[in-house]
Amino acid sequence: MSKLGVIVGRFQVPALTSGHKLLIEHALKENNSLLIVVGTCHVRVDPHDPLPFEVVKDLLDTHIGRTTSNFEVEQIFDHPRNDVWSRNLNTIIEKQCKNMHVLPENVTLYGGRDSFIPHYLGGLAISVFESNDKSEGTEVRNSWQQKTSSVLWKLDSDDKLTAFAGGMIHAASQPFPTSFQCVDILAVTESNQLVLIEKEGHGVLQLPGGFVDVSDSSLEDAALRELKEETGLIGDKARYFLSCRVEDFRYRNRRDGIMTAAFTVNLEDAEIKYMKAGDDAFKVHAMNIVDAASSNNIMPGHIGIIQRWVDRYVTGNERK
Repeated sequence: MSKLGVIVGRFQVPALTSGHKLLIEHALKENNSLLIVVGTCHVRVDPHDPLPFEVVKDLLDTHIGRTTSNFEVEQIFDHPRNDVWSRNLNTIIEKQCKNMHVLPENVTLYGGRDSFIPHYLGGLAISVFESNDKSEGTEVRNSWQQKTSSVLWKLDSDDKLTAFAGGMIHAASQPFPTSFQCVDILAVTESNQLVLIEKEGHGVLQLPGGFVDVSDSSLEDAALRELKEETGLIGDKARYFLSCRVEDFRYRNRRDGIMTAAFTVNLEDAEIKYMKAGDDAFKVHAMNIVDAASSNNIMPGHIGIIQRWVDRYVTGNERK
């Protein structure tokens, strides 16, 4: 009978800790196949998650390839909602079950202390692995952030991957905290229909928008560009509304953060018939902006912007 063990972790270390190895060995003893799902943040360079998925995959392939050939490595992006994240994880597991000819009832998810287990709501079997090993990936990562290049050059030639990953960990700790500039667009029709987008796997609606490009000549141009890329709509003018700090889940408990400038773009009602999702938008919607201001399905970082717009232009209750 084919059995699949699933381990979910971040593995943000230049070499697997003894705790990682014990967990992997335990899962391999109990199962014919192994799937490791690497938790991946949306931030490219961050002291907490300095290694991209490709480097982590190479690290795991190098270690586990010596033990078994019947394993796969996939990635799952962070999500602010546990239910959506759990569904995304189940989708990844279901795909591997088909490829490995494993029934869902023969799947077990493994995790140690401080693992993903308290956040998983997907219904598959769970096994909590306890060991006396106290090695911590965070401590290993922190120690590498303090190393110098002279230490890296002293590593043996067999440790090239370790040296490369360690160098990335060290480099990610060096920049000063950065506030990244974004724009968000309140594209509103004459009957107060608000254009909203949905990104695949996010499970919530949000304003069109994104990071300012180095090619943008102004924030207004960035707003019009993002609106066109994500909705297909062409605005003739973007009017500044407000700026604020956005508590984006991708930067939660991170060194860096996001500042957004929100702009209003006026549309005619007939224009929304031609909107079409593009770029990283999966779907595009139109909703009455008053209804949107009280919706529980709007991204937390954007609901406040929408409410401020309604207070100013609809109810007249905006705080001075």
